[in-house]
Amino acid sequence: MKYDIITIGDTTLDTFLSMDNKQAQVLTSRGGTSQLLCVNFGDKIPVSEIHDCIAGNAANAAVTASRMGLNSTIWTILGNDDVGHRALTKFKLEKIKTGFVEFDKNKNSNTSFVINYQVERTILIYHEKRNYVFPKDIISKAIYLTSMNNSWDRIIDPMIANMKANDSKLFYQPGTFQLVTKNRNVSKLLINTEIIFVNREEAQLLTKSNSKINTKKLLMRLKDLGPRNVVITDGQKGAYVYSNGQFLFLDIDEKVKTVERTGAGDAFASGFVVAYLKGKSIGDCMING
Repeated sequence: MKYDIITIGDTTLDTFLSMDNKQAQVLTSRGGTSQLLCVNFGDKIPVSEIHDCIAGNAANAAVTASRMGLNSTIWTILGNDDVGHRALTKFKLEKIKTGFVEFDKNKNSNTSFVINYQVERTILIYHEKRNYVFPKDIISKAIYLTSMNNSWDRIIDPMIANMKANDSKLFYQPGTFQLVTKNRNVSKLLINTEIIFVNREEAQLLTKSNSKINTKKLLMRLKDLGPRNVVITDGQKGAYVYSNGQFLFLDIDEKVKTVERTGAGDAFASGFVVAYLKGKSIGDCMING
């Protein structure tokens, strides 16, 4: 079967912990370049709310694609535990094809703890080490590659070969470990990327730029690494795109009340990709995201 899109990445159980001003505070450096979330060391810290859900960039993107009418599947490796089987059930409920879902019988599922404070999130992540072997029988119009653990780079060559054999488009939303991988094959990956999605801090890391660089120059530096189109999100300042020699900008809708920002980047990127695959203009893709 040829799918519209396959998302590739690790699945997690996200546990959300909400704090208010009584439990924590933010300290900002004199230059305003860094901030620290602070709680009393050694204390038992009460939280005002707690809930959890199956998540991870790849899972979120697969759900978006399925809900927006695409034939969506996911390649992910789950732990052989309650969380892993809960994730599989969730995928099936969302009408995501699960033929490429694998279970690691010897390890647990990934877990993240999301501290929500003043609508901003701080995430503590735990990723199990996985043995990634790219499936040979993937046939998809689009590949959405996102957060994986350290050994993720071993899939680059077989994935690119698969893309070329099936004339697939690659959409790349790098995760924490992917951003710091030094393997030279990453350059090959970027050259074959249709669209890359990063936030401003991630773009600075990839391009080795300092925080003072203006956004247009940052977009161009990212473009020089090889992707056909580049997208940078910058929190409350909006989203920026460089495509076909043009710069585009989308502001945030201030009429929408911000409750919690976790997953906002996933929602924007995956919505953008679905619109792109449906033939929408880049401007419409930004709005769709």
